[in-house]
Amino acid sequence: MSLSGKDKALAQRLQQIIEEKKEGNGAAISVALIQDHELLAACAVGVRGSDDSPAELDDLYNVGSVSKVYTAAAIMKLVDQGKVCLDDPVVNYLPRFRMRDPRYKDITVRMTLDHTSGLSGTNSLNMMLSEWDACGLEERDYRYWSDSVLKADPGEFSVYCNEGFELARLIVEKVSGMSFGAFLRKEILDPVGADSTGVEDERMEGAVLMRCKEADPEFIMAVGAGGVRTNLIDCARFGDLFLQPGLVLTKESIDEMSTPAGKTFIKEDTLSPVYGLGWDNVAFRHEAFDFGEGVMTKGGTTGQFGSFLLVSPGFNLCAAISVTSDTKVVNSELLCELIAEVLEQQGHQVKQERPSSKKPVPIPLDVAEEISGYYYSGMGVYRAEVTEDTLQLRYYGGKGKWETFKFFPDMKFDGELFEGDIYKVKLVKHGVVKYLLLYLFSSWMPMLQSVETLEPLPKEWVKRLETKYFCLNLPARSADYFMFAAARFEDVAGDGVLSLVLQEGMPALPFVPDGADTSKMIWRVPGMGGRDLVAPYFFTKEGREYMTFFSFVYREATSFEEVTSGTVRSIHEGETLVFRTNEGMKLTFDLPEGVKMLLFSEELELLYEEKMKPEMPAIPDGYIVFASSDVMQFPILVE
Repeated sequence: MSLSGKDKALAQRLQQIIEEKKEGNGAAISVALIQDHELLAACAVGVRGSDDSPAELDDLYNVGSVSKVYTAAAIMKLVDQGKVCLDDPVVNYLPRFRMRDPRYKDITVRMTLDHTSGLSGTNSLNMMLSEWDACGLEERDYRYWSDSVLKADPGEFSVYCNEGFELARLIVEKVSGMSFGAFLRKEILDPVGADSTGVEDERMEGAVLMRCKEADPEFIMAVGAGGVRTNLIDCARFGDLFLQPGLVLTKESIDEMSTPAGKTFIKEDTLSPVYGLGWDNVAFRHEAFDFGEGVMTKGGTTGQFGSFLLVSPGFNLCAAISVTSDTKVVNSELLCELIAEVLEQQGHQVKQERPSSKKPVPIPLDVAEEISGYYYSGMGVYRAEVTEDTLQLRYYGGKGKWETFKFFPDMKFDGELFEGDIYKVKLVKHGVVKYLLLYLFSSWMPMLQSVETLEPLPKEWVKRLETKYFCLNLPARSADYFMFAAARFEDVAGDGVLSLVLQEGMPALPFVPDGADTSKMIWRVPGMGGRDLVAPYFFTKEGREYMTFFSFVYREATSFEEVTSGTVRSIHEGETLVFRTNEGMKLTFDLPEGVKMLLFSEELELLYEEKMKPEMPAIPDGYIVFASSDVMQFPILVE
């Protein structure tokens, strides 16, 4: 069934709008709207990516970070039961939680939910896989944190953070004595009738897990931050609980979750302060539509899905959408258009005229000089340049190449800010630091910051600029495993900041060395810009130097042996094997199921990957990489 709800004609109208927006691209889109606690309309458009059969309403979607609201609700249920206090330190509930930074003891339960914990962002290793692998998940998390440092004092300001919700998930399990999925089922999902909803290790009988066309299945291992999968009717049913105090949560807990809780130190930042507990925004505004006061929203993006949940107390309405990423549809914009269509049909005047753009004017010399330069954040290393009355914002992709970011094409100046086809950008200052702010959902969000020239690079790090590294623990079941295979450091601006460069064309990841072997995260960017920061550090084991970040472990490229005839054999599960190759070699082998192979040039250019670059070239002077989540063993002939 692809249509449902008490107003079938409305559901058909919404389906028609979605089909027009989808334009035949990609797999599927599903949406559901509940008003006055009844299913008003729901529809599914497109096909299942696995077999091209028609998409149905009971198909399951990974809703990604919408899961954070589920996790926050689970914590608040424990608060209602008197088992958790939001302002208690996390270590009170999780005594195993340790970090290399002593400030971790100051992180409270509340800070895990309002993004003020100061945690770096995301444990990327094994986060998104093609099959479920929960074995050792808790151990991996604790090991990751024990190797990590904080990027800010706990409670200082809000930076979007996945890790906090993984801590919250562990608190739910520890305090309740139940698995996270079982607790959600008993305390949250069953009371609202969300029968299809669960976390990734729960399989629903007869349900189909949606995916993009020609893609492997997707499983999110960051369960508390993004591991919920559901059909969209049940996602809307979950959202509706926030309009029914007493059904699952007390009014006090709902109010706690829906009260602005974010913190910022930049007065022009109007997005970070409206984080709720789990929610992205608890005072949502849209330039084109007015959905009333206190609107709560949460978005979620994974490798294959884009999802959005909106709760409007003023219209007693909850709506949810999920799209496969190959549809090229902006999920939040489409859902807002659909909600507006429904409310307008009901006689509510919610559509409003967007502010018109001002006429571009020449960029004054002082404005051009002030905005030009290098900027940094978790989004990468950027350079702002002004040419012929146009602001160009490019990111560094390695080997001297500056790339255009699709969201920031050339922008014109209107006398106050810079505007492109999609977004607006403006410059503000906090002390001596310059910030570029992005206009998003009628709010200004800090995106990038400048840096004053820092201390000269330690000689140990200068030496490492000439070194190449390969990863020893690639997650072979991850769709993007190859992105982390090789790494090197570059000094882009000569200002004391180093960049970790992975695959060419990807944004480089900036950090600041702090002594001979460690580094630190100095970027203070509230909101989304400061998320997922890196702080690589080196350690020595059995006389060899290793580098690690995000739980990935690397070794110097010159330390690997040349490939020879014999047996390719790993010792441990998840071990990655790297060998040097010489130009003209002929290699003969049959890869066992589950083993991935990569081929790199001497300069770390990726030459072969089965999906990204499927044409096998001649063997160069370079490196061949074999990755598997299991122990691997197979013969190889070298001629």
